[in-house]
Amino acid sequence: MQDPAHRSGKIFIYSLVFVICTLALLFIFFFVSSRCSQLILWDIQPSECLVGVSLFWLEGGILVITLFSLYQVNRLMNSKK
Repeated sequence: MQDPAHRSGKIFIYSLVFVICTLALLFIFFFVSSRCSQLILWDIQPSECLVGVSLFWLEGGILVITLFSLYQVNRLMNSKK
């Protein structure tokens, strides 16, 4: 049997991690898209708007953490006690 206060604390922590990771993904997306749009508006070569492989790895890692947090929140919310 799990203590309800402990369960609520876990739900809060995983929800907080989910929100922070989602906001980080949105920030990265909008930062890259705004940077690329500025380069296009300034008539700089579109090839200058390249996204590095390390950014894809970072986004992938954040996405995995986000999905795991969402899974944990769903599991804890559906548990009986």
